[in-house]
Amino acid sequence: MSAQLSEAQREIALADHILTQTYPLVNNPKLLVTVCDHLDSAGQVIIKEESIGLTPAQRESIEAVHDIVKQHRESAVEFKRKESFVLCQDDFRYSVLSKALVDKHLRTIRSALHNGRDTA
Repeated sequence: MSAQLSEAQREIALADHILTQTYPLVNNPKLLVTVCDHLDSAGQVIIKEESIGLTPAQRESIEAVHDIVKQHRESAVEFKRKESFVLCQDDFRYSVLSKALVDKHLRTIRSALHNGRDTA
């Protein structure tokens, strides 16, 4: 496994730990953005790795997480709403992050990394 894929695996492990261990204890939806940051780092490595054949669902998850991180950087307003975290843009568009959505992306991106490990 290449050094970059090892780093991606570490980022996914950190994202998983934050989502499954830290988030339930702290119960702060802003941690969902932190999980997405780690997943985005891993996803960008996976996209660049030519040996990994991504499924359309895996590519969509990587792109969706990248968009979430980009929206977070550009958001005018962010706030917690019940169990979700809302990112609002200047043009009244918004995104809602939930634990279920972030967990889905985590599982999908992890499966992409396993694809690369199987072919390497």
